[in-house]
Amino acid sequence: MDYARCAEHLAAFAESLPETGVRFVRFAVGAAPERGALRKWTVNGTRCYLGPDEARDSWCVYRESAVRRALARRVSEWGDCGNHVAFGIARGPGGAIVVQTHKAVYAEIPPEPGTGLTFSRDGSAACNFLFGETDSESFGKTKCYGKSALMEAEYSGDPFSIDIVQGLYRALGGGDEAAAVVGGDAPRCADPVAYKGVTFVSDAFVRFLSEKLFVPMRRLRDDLASAQVLFDEYNELGEGANRHVVVMYDFADDWRSLFYVHTAAALAAAYAAENPTVANAYERRCLQGFDRAVAHPVTGIAAAAARP
Repeated sequence: MDYARCAEHLAAFAESLPETGVRFVRFAVGAAPERGALRKWTVNGTRCYLGPDEARDSWCVYRESAVRRALARRVSEWGDCGNHVAFGIARGPGGAIVVQTHKAVYAEIPPEPGTGLTFSRDGSAACNFLFGETDSESFGKTKCYGKSALMEAEYSGDPFSIDIVQGLYRALGGGDEAAAVVGGDAPRCADPVAYKGVTFVSDAFVRFLSEKLFVPMRRLRDDLASAQVLFDEYNELGEGANRHVVVMYDFADDWRSLFYVHTAAALAAAYAAENPTVANAYERRCLQGFDRAVAHPVTGIAAAAARP
């Protein structure tokens, strides 16, 4: 099978999974903002979320619990702000297809005065292998490409990672075998959270997030790699989960900072920024309050930018 077919099968598999109400917007340097919804996938009875990675033809799989903690502002309690398994494909020598996988683990860095929620990132658990060259009797015994280790050794700290990799590897082949690993419930039907037409994925709000949170952070830190914004629009992860929007800033030196935004105030502020001549007093106050919160020297984005 050639690379294009594998990429098509992987994308089709992701599209076949039910959309959730957990929305995302990703900002990256030199690229247009990407927006969409995480997909629901049940792997061996464990509820997971699947979303696109920054790399082409690559996906990230999160346990539902990790996403819930991040959106519920409980990352400090658990020290987990986005642990995930990444799975993608790349072209190898001689037309070979290299399957690239790794487990990203985040650990909280003890806060210091003037710093926000900051986490280090460890992606050292990794196993790449050639498409078509997996162990037929035990997938975990597949040899990692360019290493002497087996997959089960690389992921010994979290064997569930192997189940995720195996499920996505099956999807590369397409057909009934891929369909067998699909799981999840249909998304809830509800009206999106909105303020006078401004929703989380609307152009007005995406512009607002870029101008207020991404571009200023880029000025503060030239090593900013990307910012991913998550929002549980329909409270799928628990009552009150949509009260806040979480911004995950990822930096080139393998660490991440979080910044939380109050949803209702941010939507009204975005409306005021987009419609300055017709905004009412409440909307103008929301915009002014948002600007003050972002600029606050102790709890604003300067704290999120501070190196630990």
